[in-house]
Amino acid sequence: MKFFSFLFSILLLSCADITPYQKELLTFRKEKDFHFKNMPESPIPDSLKPQFNGLSYFPIDEKWIFKAQFTLQPDSNNSEIAGFIQFQYQNLNYQLTVFWEDTLNKNILFLPYKDQTSGKSTYGGGRYLNIAYNGHNDIVIDFNYSYHPFCVYNSEYVCKKPPKENTLDFEVLAGEKL
Repeated sequence: MKFFSFLFSILLLSCADITPYQKELLTFRKEKDFHFKNMPESPIPDSLKPQFNGLSYFPIDEKWIFKAQFTLQPDSNNSEIAGFIQFQYQNLNYQLTVFWEDTLNKNILFLPYKDQTSGKSTYGGGRYLNIAYNGHNDIVIDFNYSYHPFCVYNSEYVCKKPPKENTLDFEVLAGEKL
């Protein structure tokens, strides 16, 4: 069965109807599944790894990629809060608080958020998203890379809760799902 799953993945990735973006994201997901199943630092408990067949995802949809503006918080050198991102969805403006993924190496913004899938088709405590930051105000938010916190898979992990202002009033049908 594993062989057929692997073969199907290879065929899917080599299919001519897949865009380079889809191929990149599918490869990322397969690599993540491999690490979750096989690596010692995986959040999947060792006792559950034999049954682990991969994470569940919403279909890839490029409508969940947004151009956004990042505003650096003035005292962000002394805080884990990096600043705020602003984007539009269905002609409405949204502003979310973002944090530094690493306060020493400030090249990744960390976005914990909840949306209208939280507690239904995704973890009730919200999901996370890492956003590349290169020092400019123009950034890209790609919700297709949204992921669940490790506490979803293992109770030994503590999950950072999204701030209240990071609750979106729409369903983000992208990224990991339950």
